[in-house]
Parts: sequence; structure tokens; C-alpha cells
Amino acid sequence: MLIGHSNGGPTVYSFLAAMSPEWCEQYICGQIGLSGNFLGQMNGYKDFFVSGDEARQAMLASWEAMYTSASWGGYAGVQDVGPILTTHASTALEANFTSSLSDLTGLSRSMGRANWDMRLEATYNSMDRTEPPGSDTYCLYACDLDSSYSFVVDGAIPTSATQSVRYINGDGNQDLVDKTFCEQWTGSSAFKFEAKGFSGVEHMHICAPMLRS
Repeated sequence: MLIGHSNGGPTVYSFLAAMSPEWCEQYICGQIGLSGNFLGQMNGYKDFFVSGDEARQAMLASWEAMYTSASWGGYAGVQDVGPILTTHASTALEANFTSSLSDLTGLSRSMGRANWDMRLEATYNSMDRTEPPGSDTYCLYACDLDSSYSFVVDGAIPTSATQSVRYINGDGNQDLVDKTFCEQWTGSSAFKFEAKGFSGVEHMHICAPMLRS
């Protein structure tokens, strides 16, 4: 049984998707995603949007710089929540950016990061996880805590002050839209699938209720 927390959920999913059905049948009992960000979390850009220069540089050197935690833009659940960033708020230059590929590539160019476009597009193309996993799957996630997902700044990124932060249901770190993405696998394959939310549990504490269950 493979267990993955947070980014570990999609990592396990991707690993098993690369293996043959025969290999999975022989070696794998199933997979458990603990608040797995199968869609990509809304605030994957948070450090770059609203942090100081030191945090931004740390992000650029980290896994987040490769966009593996950024939401991919072809899912209605993401589109419904609106922009993840508003720049030049309340001015004639106000601009809103959603998590769509076109918006985020435009944003990267506006920040002088045109070299990110190719990586971003490649990541989006690899993040379509609509296909049900080829194993029994248990999707356990935390919920009912305010989680940041969108930021309003008074000028351009990355040099402006934050005016406000928008929040959405989640686990204090990742949004519920992301974590419930796995529920679309219900009844879509011959394998067992179960999903369960744990109200009021923080992102890093999801392992405890799972073990008690």
C-alpha cells in the first residue's frame, strides 16, 4: 500500500500510472492520498506573490519554481473560483489572472520571467489526472479551515504590497477544490475508491485521523 501526503499523492499516482497493470496487480494493494494535491493547489505561487525577496529566491530554487504545485487550468472547479491574483487593484491598470495557462504565461512575461513559459506548459500537459488510478484508492483530506488562494496587490508583481487575501474552504494550506478533485474517480473503474473529509484538521495533521480510522 503506497501512501502519499500532499505532493506525495500525485507522485504516487504518477508512479503507478507509469507501471504496467500486471506489475500493479502483482505488487500493489492500493494507494492512499492524504490531502493529496491531485489538481495542484491554488496558492502554489503564494511565496512569489506576497513574500519578500529572500522567500522569492528560495521559491525559485525549490520544487515550486517548477510549478508542480500550480493548478492546471482545464478544470471547471478551478475556473469557478475566479482570479488567483489581482494586480494594480482599484486603478485603471487593474488586471486579474486566473490559473489558466494563458493567464499564467502572460503573468510570467509581465514579471520578466518569459523563460518560465515552456516549463509551465510542459507541467500543465503532465498534470491531467482525470484518468482513474489503476488500483484501489483512498482519498482522505482535511477541510473546513480558511485557506488562502488569491491575492490582491496594489501594483505589479513582484514589487508591490498586498492589499488583501481571498480565502476558500480547505485545510489552512491547500484548498478544497484541489483535494476533492479525486472524487471524480468515483465509480469510474473496476477498482475500489473511497473519499472522506476530516473537518477542522490542518494540512500537516491529516495523518493522525487517518491512523485512528
